[in-house]
Amino acid sequence: MEGAVLHVITSIKAGGAENHLLALAGSQARAGTAVAVAYLKDGAELATEFAARGIETACLGLKHYGDPIPAMRLARLISRRAPAVIHAHMPPAELYVRAALLMRLDSRTPLVISRHNTERFFDGPMELSIARFVARRANRVIAISRAVEGDTLARGLVAPSCIDVIPYGIDPAPFRIRNPQYRAGLRSRWGFTPDDFVVGAIARLAPQKGLDVLLEAFASAASRSERHLRLAVVGEGPLGPALSAQARALGRDGSVVWLGRQPPADVPSILAAFDLFALPSRYEGLGLVLLEALAAGIPIVASRVGPIPEIIRDGTTGMLVPPDDPEALAQAIVAAAAGRAVQDADAARLDLEARFSIEAMHSATLRCYDAATAART
Repeated sequence: MEGAVLHVITSIKAGGAENHLLALAGSQARAGTAVAVAYLKDGAELATEFAARGIETACLGLKHYGDPIPAMRLARLISRRAPAVIHAHMPPAELYVRAALLMRLDSRTPLVISRHNTERFFDGPMELSIARFVARRANRVIAISRAVEGDTLARGLVAPSCIDVIPYGIDPAPFRIRNPQYRAGLRSRWGFTPDDFVVGAIARLAPQKGLDVLLEAFASAASRSERHLRLAVVGEGPLGPALSAQARALGRDGSVVWLGRQPPADVPSILAAFDLFALPSRYEGLGLVLLEALAAGIPIVASRVGPIPEIIRDGTTGMLVPPDDPEALAQAIVAAAAGRAVQDADAARLDLEARFSIEAMHSATLRCYDAATAART
């Protein structure tokens, strides 16, 4: 594909989709493509990271959903940059791209949409109609997993011939660095001893992530394990107070450390300080943090939902348990603390290299862009 790419996303506040976009846009810029990123709202948390890769970012200044000003700004940005492809990420951004193209009476510019999860545009009437209205302007739709592809097709958003499955890709190198002294120092700052078995989670404190299930499972596991278990939770979100109250009610608040939001650059060191990584999600789009945990080479336990079995091979590269099943999760934690965790590092490395590399993601996305361009000619 020749020409510039304009990515549009809801925010560039660090998260799974946002970190994915950083990796994708960075690979495109390294290949010599002119890349820009427009985002609807929130702070410019990753702007410096994009700039370091030679990628311009522009905030569209969304104040509330339904505000037409960002669509007008985006329409002007499209006119000024004349991108060869527009690539939209996340439902709000998809909708504003569609509105901007309508304002320009633009039916020619190739549009690609990435579906990062199975979440709806909103909860309410006409949601499906709006989702179909937006998706059917797209020349290609990228699903980041087979599970997301299945949801997209089941909802009738696009025809099967118009969808590509392209998983996230990561650079595993930063996650493979080992510094025992830094690991020991980090655990000490958290108040843990060298003998503690540390269960870690990196997730939004939201219902989707099932951290309430993790707390119940952790309390149960701690009462029956021969090891001294500790739990470290990285993230922020609306359930913070409720989860803290739950830990107190379970009598385990002294064993749980709430680390809040941490810089993305610190994630490799944080993962290296865990003895077990847990992701008890109720649903997922892909789970970028699982790829990071695989790259870090630490034992993993996660829910058997959505695309997670596409990433974690149960009994080979990790342990999978049913969602909303604290007893099954507790048993997995106890097993891991006793040294019976599943962790085939060679298989995880091969999976990352074959299926989740940045190079594979970049090449597949380029083919998708070419198909989108061909559809408009």
